[in-house]
Amino acid sequence: MYIRGLKLLFLEEEQKKKQEELDKYLTTLSDKEVQIEAKKKKVDENIDLKYEIIGQINTEAANIEN
Repeated sequence: MYIRGLKLLFLEEEQKKKQEELDKYLTTLSDKEVQIEAKKKKVDENIDLKYEIIGQINTEAANIEN
């Protein structure tokens, strides 16, 4: 009975360590996800800006032609 109790205690300790490791990885993953989302937002903003500038250039070119 004593050995069985030690085995259970050992398994619980191992499970706790694995859970802590998993939590650490999930935190890291969440941080990376936030960084990726911020970069996606910046890319979208830059694409919008690109088309806005292209529109301004086209307007200026049309004004010059007239």
